[in-house]
This record gives sequence, structure tokens and C-alpha cells, in this order.
Amino acid sequence: MTRPGHRPPRVRPARLVVGLFVELALWWGGAEVLQWRASRRPPGAAARPDGSLGLLVLGYPPEPSGEPSAEQKWRCDILMRTIAAHRGPVRVVFSGGRTTGAELSEAASLARYAVDVLGLDPSVVELEESATTTAENVQLGLPLLAACDRIAIVSNALHADRGRHEVEVLAPEAVPLLVLADDYRFGERPWHKARFTWHEALVGVWYWWYDRHPAMTPVRVSGSVGL
Repeated sequence: MTRPGHRPPRVRPARLVVGLFVELALWWGGAEVLQWRASRRPPGAAARPDGSLGLLVLGYPPEPSGEPSAEQKWRCDILMRTIAAHRGPVRVVFSGGRTTGAELSEAASLARYAVDVLGLDPSVVELEESATTTAENVQLGLPLLAACDRIAIVSNALHADRGRHEVEVLAPEAVPLLVLADDYRFGERPWHKARFTWHEALVGVWYWWYDRHPAMTPVRVSGSVGL
């Protein structure tokens, strides 16, 4: 209870601004560090310029209007610069089914943007349009890259890291083929980087919880929680 005549302490605007700045810096800085670590974490070796390279692009929904979403554009940017650093032949599999109400599948939407806007050669493209989870992206997309000497999982760095660990679970024989995509650039898309960093953190908590309470797991795909 406030005593008569007593005023609560005022929050100085400058202190409030500094506090908000510090919180934002920690939020963004933490995302940068986690994405950087994930971009270099095994399984997966540094990309080699020789041999054929298969790239599995993990799906993400387009905008409700049908236009490619910012996250889809980011994944396609990562794809194109990974291809640019490779001198050998490439094969690209876009993986992702159709979300409710969407005209195109995630895979088709990604491929259309990469081909029509970024100039990807359509002859190297194959679509996998059934997957609804990261585990299914790997399970259904990897066989389409079976003839490749190396395989890169393409997404933001933390999601790609989770995709590589799905390869460990679902296709351990393919682990020696894994290489790292060029999925980290300092300061690139800071809002999306922070958003998806904390999304992956929540997914990690989900995995941790349901791995310890398997009877409560609502959906499982080949041994992995369906996310």
C-alpha cells in the first residue's frame, strides 16, 4: 500500500531506453552466436569444390498471397551462394508439401523463386512435395540425391543443423557425405535470424521433453518428433 503523499519512483526515459537496447543486443547477439556455431557444427564437413553436390532445401510456407516468404527467399539465397562456391555438377531437391489453402507446395514455391528470380538452372531441380516435417524432408528428399558425391542440407544454420542430425537418425549411411552449406553471414537478416533461433530453441525443448515422455508424444515420424 502506498503511504499518503508518497510517490513511486519514476523510471527515467534514458534508463528505459538503455535497458531496451541492452535486451535487444543480447537477443540479437545470442542469435548470431548460436547460428554461427550451428553453421560449423558436425555432422558435416567443409564443402569441397570437386565431385557432384546434392542440395536438399528444407521447405517453408509461402505467404498467404502465394508470394515467396522472406524465409523462403533466405533459404534460396543460401542455396545459390553454396552452388556458386562449387565447381562441379549440382542437383537440387526442394522438399515440402502444400500447406492449407496454398496454391503451390512449399517445394514448388521455393523452386519457382530460385529459378525465375535467382536464375537457378531448372534442369538441376527436382521437387519432393509430400513432406510435412523436417524428418520427412530428410526421409523423402535424401533418396533423390543418392547419386551425389556430397550432400548439403539448406536452410537457416540452426534448422540445417537439425536436418543433419535427422540424417544421423534416419540415414546414418549418408552422414559421411554431408557437407556444410554457406548458411551463415554475420548481420544477415537479423530479425529472421533471431526469430528462427528462438524457434529452434523451443523445438529443442520439445524434443527433450518428449524423448523423456514417449507415451505422451502426439506425433512421431521415424523416431523423431514431427516438427
